[in-house]
Amino acid sequence: MRPNIILIMTDQQRFDTLQSWGYPYMVTPAMDRIAQEGVSFRQAYCPGATCIASRAAIFTGMYPHNTGVYSFQTWG
Repeated sequence: MRPNIILIMTDQQRFDTLQSWGYPYMVTPAMDRIAQEGVSFRQAYCPGATCIASRAAIFTGMYPHNTGVYSFQTWG
């Protein structure tokens, strides 16, 4: 059996804002269940300072200086 891989990318959310990780101010039952039953990373690093540069790097496997995507202004 092959494992299922789900990549969830939220915007404007810090890594530690899940109830399952002890954050009391948000109700995140679905994300809590995924974090408890699956694999989650407490220490991860992104290649770019903006979300668009990081997402371009994830989808292409290249660094932002190779994709040319640094910010929203580079979309043209």
